[in-house]
Amino acid sequence: MATRTIRVMGKAHSTEGDVSLVVNFNNTQVFNGTVNTVSAELPDSPITDVVSLAEFTIDTSVTGDIPLTIAVSGGDLHFVNLIGNYSGYEISVDENGVETVTVQPVDYFSDMNVNNATTDGKKNVVLEGDEGEPQTRTADPNDDNTWGDWGYLVYNGVTFKCDFVLDPEMVVTEVPTPPEESTPA
Repeated sequence: MATRTIRVMGKAHSTEGDVSLVVNFNNTQVFNGTVNTVSAELPDSPITDVVSLAEFTIDTSVTGDIPLTIAVSGGDLHFVNLIGNYSGYEISVDENGVETVTVQPVDYFSDMNVNNATTDGKKNVVLEGDEGEPQTRTADPNDDNTWGDWGYLVYNGVTFKCDFVLDPEMVVTEVPTPPEESTPA
């Protein structure tokens, strides 16, 4: 199996220095350190310009509902998603119909699960240490525009916990060979 790079996507905010994260994935610590931090308070409005805050690697054979925890200190985190390579590829087609692979699976980073009305790929979410309003994802089953990844506000001293879905159907380690065109008999 191939080694997959996972990126923690979100945005960190602090008015007093750098935010630190401790990330555990599949019950193993995979990251512990400071992350790129915006020198400001966490805004009330949704954050759309998320960045890769941390990276770690796993094997592409790891799939299913995987335990994830992210402990935050030194500021606040707006956590949106994990993305990984080996989650697709890109092909371009020229004017003659010739296909060329422009992005190989090893370089293609995207979602590793499918969002729908019942889940954004993060199951059993708990914000340990936050006694405020629970943050639950609400999606309209009749409006697929609400099916995207939820942004979780994880405040200083709080630990985000969930089971993160790694869909085995979304692991792409090689570009499939296109089927031969058949000619009518």
